[in-house]
Order: sequence, then structure tokens, then C-alpha cells
Amino acid sequence: MKVKVGNQWHDSNEEPICIQVSEGEQEQIGSMDRSVATEGKYAIFPDNWRGQALLEWMQSGDEGGRG
Repeated sequence: MKVKVGNQWHDSNEEPICIQVSEGEQEQIGSMDRSVATEGKYAIFPDNWRGQALLEWMQSGDEGGRG
């Protein structure tokens, strides 16, 4: 599992990772469509984040999330 916090990726092969998801988030993750989210990415953002900023953040440093 790899998680991105802020601008840094963390890899569970190198350090322990724990995430806590709400019931709604668990349902959303469980129903992910891998034909749309081909890399299996699921992100939660602060309420004040909008549009292009969301996409730019998810794509920045993307090489850290591959593999």
C-alpha cells in the first residue's frame, strides 16, 4: 500500500501505514471502478479544494505512487 500525505509518498514496504476510513469512505473504496481509476487511487480533500487543484495534487510526484 502506498499513501500520499501532503506532498510525500509513504510505502508500506518501507514503513508501517495505518488508515482509518469512515463507513461512507469504505463503501466508496469498495465500489471503485478500476476501469476509471486504473491505478486504484482514492483521495480525500479538504472542503475548500476545487477543480484543477485536486487533479494537480493527485498527479504531482506520481512516480512515488507507482508500483
